[in-house]
Amino acid sequence: MLVSNKVLQKKMRRTTLIEANAQRVAANVASKQVMRASWKRFCEAHEEYIRWEAFVLWVTAIVEAQGGPSTSLLRVLRRRCADFIEQATPTREPELLALRLHEWIQDRSFSYAKQEGWLDALHFYGVRSPTCEGAWAYSEYCEQEWKDKPRSTYPRFETWWRSAQKYNLFPKVTAARAVHVVDTYIDWLAFAHWLRPLMGGNVRSPTEVARELRRRCPEFAPAQLTGRPRQESWQSFVKHIEDRFFSKVNQQRWLDYVREKADNHPRHIRTIAYSDRCLRERSCDPTPPYPPFLQWRQAADEFIEKL
Repeated sequence: MLVSNKVLQKKMRRTTLIEANAQRVAANVASKQVMRASWKRFCEAHEEYIRWEAFVLWVTAIVEAQGGPSTSLLRVLRRRCADFIEQATPTREPELLALRLHEWIQDRSFSYAKQEGWLDALHFYGVRSPTCEGAWAYSEYCEQEWKDKPRSTYPRFETWWRSAQKYNLFPKVTAARAVHVVDTYIDWLAFAHWLRPLMGGNVRSPTEVARELRRRCPEFAPAQLTGRPRQESWQSFVKHIEDRFFSKVNQQRWLDYVREKADNHPRHIRTIAYSDRCLRERSCDPTPPYPPFLQWRQAADEFIEKL
């Protein structure tokens, strides 16, 4: 019996809604977990997690091309993953091997994150980073390339990893370049959050703030931050930043990607949480001296929310 197009469309919409809801739940869990460790501690684990993720992709690509793990690959696994081979029964299925390797890595390398309650955040933000996306894209390219052109030897992981970071996510935009631009954009958003308590109303900018603003954004007058609703001031300042410092990215049509990656970046999530707290505290008591930006940024990085 044939299913009507309307029924199929309804099922597809329901599936899409379920997936979207699952993503929202995962994002909410990750945003709470990421606040349980300082940025320095989380960042170190984040970088290590991405590198392990790339290692699994490299292993999977070779197993896919060879039809199973070769002697040389097993030797690498024994060296890098200690008792993984002894614990896991060797398999010729790339997906199954990747799953077992992921489980071993999480148990051995990131047990502390699990114990401290932020392993889900590590995974959520790790797989969404431009670096990891570059590794995924390069892995897919290698699988097809090695399938079409079989070879007797394959690049070592370090060589493969460097190539993955140079792989284009967009025309003439490597994964490494995307990481740099996203990080720069996040830095500017942090600067905007530092200015946030002054946005809206008729609050006069402290001399030090006005000086820092002139140094970083000489075309943007401090008076433009006040005299209108906070949201309008915020939008005006962010637009100025994008027009002044990210015009080329916008012309190349990947500014939306940068915005999306910034919105889902663990450091930006932390900055927002700290900014919200500062805004609440200053609205209750505006008398404390306004902190220098670098001091404020360090405090945001070290900010931890207790359970």
